[in-house]
Amino acid sequence: MATDFKPRVVAFVPAHLGESPWVAIASAIADSLERETDLTRPDLARFAEERGFDRRDVHVVVEKLAQDSASFVERVFLSMVTDPPVVVPSKEVARRLRASIDDPRNGRTEWLDWARGVKVLWRRQRVRAGERR
Repeated sequence: MATDFKPRVVAFVPAHLGESPWVAIASAIADSLERETDLTRPDLARFAEERGFDRRDVHVVVEKLAQDSASFVERVFLSMVTDPPVVVPSKEVARRLRASIDDPRNGRTEWLDWARGVKVLWRRQRVRAGERR
């Protein structure tokens, strides 16, 4: 089923990041998200390497597409300490990160220990009934 996802993504990026290399990255990401269910950090690194993009630039584009104002992509945190993995609300991630900053002595270690069990992935935003994405 054809969608307007890719044209909308490609049209969105220049206003927020500029033309090069951002539009080419956004176009390739849109193609990938139309085929793939999820993209993980290792997927983003492979994606960048296979296409000759800087992995940091790919991450910037994916995160820009995940911002509330864009909502093309959703960022999902999964706790991998359970089987099956469970979604960790972004507010919980933010709370733990803030606690690590507020307590520099113990907070960083606690954050790192906890974050090791969390997988981040990005997926195309799910379409609600009556919407076009």
